[in-house]
Amino acid sequence: MMVKTFWYSPGRNKLFLLGIAVCAVVALTAFGQIELNAWNKPFYDALSLKDFRGFLYQLVVFGVIAGALLALNVAQAWLRELSKLKLREGLTRESLRSMARAQARVSPLRGRRNRRKPRPAHP
Repeated sequence: MMVKTFWYSPGRNKLFLLGIAVCAVVALTAFGQIELNAWNKPFYDALSLKDFRGFLYQLVVFGVIAGALLALNVAQAWLRELSKLKLREGLTRESLRSMARAQARVSPLRGRRNRRKPRPAHP
């Protein structure tokens, strides 16, 4: 039932796009981790050669890689939470619609029951 509800929901395309965005961020994070691992050798080479300029350059490179990984981590968390929010929003809306349809089938005259005819004015 939930799959069918999701498939016909109006927010389906947004959720697919969010899923694609999460996959892209995860792929970029994996690439960043590979770059961070590759950075280790030049950093330790600069340390072992006591190359101060090379060391400072490698610190800047580390800052760029670490900053990018931090931004990707924040983006991944934000996209994950936004996906949860949109999924819950769509399921809640569909649940309310289905409950309203069920209520309308059970008592179609419900709104008319408490209405009274206006009394005629007495002279």
